[in-house]
Amino acid sequence: MRFPVNILLNTILLQALFIIYSSCNNNPYENKLGIKPSVIAQIDTANYTSIEWIDSVKNFETINSGDTVLVKYRFRNTGKKPLFLTEVQPSCGCTVIEYPKDLILPGNEGLLIARFDSKNKSGYIHKTILVITNTSNRTNHQLVLYGQVNKK
Repeated sequence: MRFPVNILLNTILLQALFIIYSSCNNNPYENKLGIKPSVIAQIDTANYTSIEWIDSVKNFETINSGDTVLVKYRFRNTGKKPLFLTEVQPSCGCTVIEYPKDLILPGNEGLLIARFDSKNKSGYIHKTILVITNTSNRTNHQLVLYGQVNKK
């Protein structure tokens, strides 16, 4: 049995349109299942990328108790696949984190912002932030924030 030419041509055209559409989509993990793309990227170990932390240790010097410090950590996707920060966990509730939830394309930079509230704190402070990524050069990265907090 032979396929009619118009069905064969329509099938080829649909496949070509799908390839063109999917190649325009920068996020290969986008889906309609309600699953975060970062979660899928974390599981897809064959397509891990790499990350370079431009600055992973920050010294906020000396502040007074009650002051809030804003610290920025820069990073770059040095691999060939999209980078996701899958999860970010500060070591305490006194530090609030803002980070990109969308993908970082290869060669692009991103920014993670930590806001440390020194209320009821004093002395030498050493806080850490755990960052989980879809990277082959380790999936768990630790950022450090430290400094001195003087009593008022």
